[in-house]
Amino acid sequence: MAKYNLKTQTLLDAAAEAGDQSLYRISKRTGIDLTVLSRVTRHQNGPQLDTVVRLAQAYGLTVEALITAACPLHPRRADQRR
Repeated sequence: MAKYNLKTQTLLDAAAEAGDQSLYRISKRTGIDLTVLSRVTRHQNGPQLDTVVRLAQAYGLTVEALITAACPLHPRRADQRR
């Protein structure tokens, strides 16, 4: 399953253009919980699809503009382990 990260700077730039200078204001505009926004923008949690859709709609962006694939961790093969 693919994992995604939010393009935080893209979100913050779009939010600033709309007059939202803080996560608090983004939360108020979108109805997304402030804690969720904080974790997603700091890449502690990957964003849920509904979160990205709400952000995109609020700021006139596409979903694709707001996400990037996270680099998966590749476990070493058993013969490479020490």
